Amino acid sequence: SIELTIKYPDFGVKPVLQGEKINNSGWYTDTVTITAPEGYLISFSDNLVDSIWKEILTIDEEGEHSKNIYLKKGNEISDANVINVNIDKTKPSIKMDFNEKFIDKILHTVSFGIFSAKKVTVTVTVADDFSGVHLLRYNKGDGYKIVHESSFNKKENKVSTYSFEILAEFESKIKIEVSDKAGHISGIDADKIYIIDNTSPK
Repeated sequence: SIELTIKYPDFGVKPVLQGEKINNSGWYTDTVTITAPEGYLISFSDNLVDSIWKEILTIDEEGEHSKNIYLKKGNEISDANVINVNIDKTKPSIKMDFNEKFIDKILHTVSFGIFSAKKVTVTVTVADDFSGVHLLRYNKGDGYKIVHESSFNKKENKVSTYSFEILAEFESKIKIEVSDKAGHISGIDADKIYIIDNTSPK
């Protein structure tokens, strides 16, 4: 039998990736462009069909991608250059719930008040479909507390929850921010004052 060995040329050059990033996590936050070195064409396939070879390729879809990129010069084609591209264009979602029902009150701004003899539990639900939630910051009037993703109460299908308590005799705004690994930030900073009163309403 005859054993054939296919040898691809090593051009000594690589395609160039470009795209927007917010931080150094490796996640891009917009379309990624892949540019061929000068004098070369590139493709996601090693087929010789002329129509698939371009000077610039793009990856637009959100998610984690592993792609083979081939270089072509004349009729010679390189072996595959494997590139890994992660794209997250979307901010995380965030929702805040309470274990007690608030009642509208009229104060110096739009406010929500409840009667509670002890304390109220605030549950924050966050979700991020692609890079994943990184950390949560919340401020209940006494400075920001930082909660890393590993400390969340529940993590399932890229949805996480975290709960904290507010004691009675509380009157303040509640501010919450969540960031994903790509660096997107979403927040709740409504113009409301939350009141927890342990004095029984008349």
